[in-house]
Amino acid sequence: MFESALPGQLTPLTLGLGIAYPSGATSWTARAAYPGAVAEYLADLADPAATLRLAAELRDGAGALSRISFTPAQLAGLGGTLFAPPVPVAIAPAEGATALAPFDVVVPNTLLDGVFAGTADGGGLYRAELIDGAGRGWTIVRPDVADGVSAEVRLHVPDLLAAGGAALPVGALVLRTASLAHAGFDAESFLFSDLERLAGFRTRSAPRTLDVR
Repeated sequence: MFESALPGQLTPLTLGLGIAYPSGATSWTARAAYPGAVAEYLADLADPAATLRLAAELRDGAGALSRISFTPAQLAGLGGTLFAPPVPVAIAPAEGATALAPFDVVVPNTLLDGVFAGTADGGGLYRAELIDGAGRGWTIVRPDVADGVSAEVRLHVPDLLAAGGAALPVGALVLRTASLAHAGFDAESFLFSDLERLAGFRTRSAPRTLDVR
């Protein structure tokens, strides 16, 4: 699909849909278009080439997602090929494991250095979400780490009760892990509201159930 990353939007605005045709065992050829009225809208922008993006998304039956969204210039730098980023599926805790805060959610370091959009300035965040049966949620984020530092990334779930907050509820919690990245990302200067809108890479794991004690 074609989309536009406009300031003020929490997520990209869809401009035109596309369709994918199988071109191999693990590859597809995508064709997408947008209406002429969108061309007039783009012409009014200061930098339409930086606003228009081509996006592709893969989902599996378990609920995992891998999404990529690049400008035409970024796509040209990759030879016209979009590669779905790997999903950071949690290494620990395991499905059904018992967890007692504080504990770490461990994921593989899937945001590889220097490959985002063919540049060396890409970066991003890892995110872990814990959701209870009532829909109440806790979100933990941390910046990417250099590949040479560690093949794994740890997201620390603190003891909220010891810190003066409300403790994680006892019982089943759903865990989902994710990654978001875009060219020029600065871990010391960014807006959380921009992460989804600007993300060139966005992934999310299938849900996993933990037993919190």
